[in-house]
Amino acid sequence: MIGFPVFEGVVGKIVVESEISGYLLSPEWRGEIRQRLTMRRNGFLSFTRYYIGPSGTETRSIARYRNKPTEKIMEYLSWYFKEPHDFDLIRDADFWTSELINTDGEKWTYSGSTCDDLEVYGYKLSAITRKVLEMPELWMFDGNTENEK
Repeated sequence: MIGFPVFEGVVGKIVVESEISGYLLSPEWRGEIRQRLTMRRNGFLSFTRYYIGPSGTETRSIARYRNKPTEKIMEYLSWYFKEPHDFDLIRDADFWTSELINTDGEKWTYSGSTCDDLEVYGYKLSAITRKVLEMPELWMFDGNTENEK
């Protein structure tokens, strides 16, 4: 387990990157390998998806949105990271990295395995984010969109 410092201040920007573990991929594997979600308080959101294509080269697609309801999601995430947590890092599991930047420009970075979802007041952060942003394809912290409650 790894302990991380707690987030302080008002969150201004959040970047969540989820990735499939390289340990689990065969050299012949093709498909989506990583997602990067960037949210700002003003409703700006960008979503980048990375793929290994048929030729084995990495490609990406980027979608940008305005006026997405990011503020509430960002508050939930900052509430979670304002409390001390330990995260399990499992080497042969998919993983996530989250970067929170407060309105003063200070940065906190967290990472963990996608084995368990993060929860605030009993709500799963991955499921809330997918629902509020209307983006069911997000991997987020649990890496799985099929087991939501």
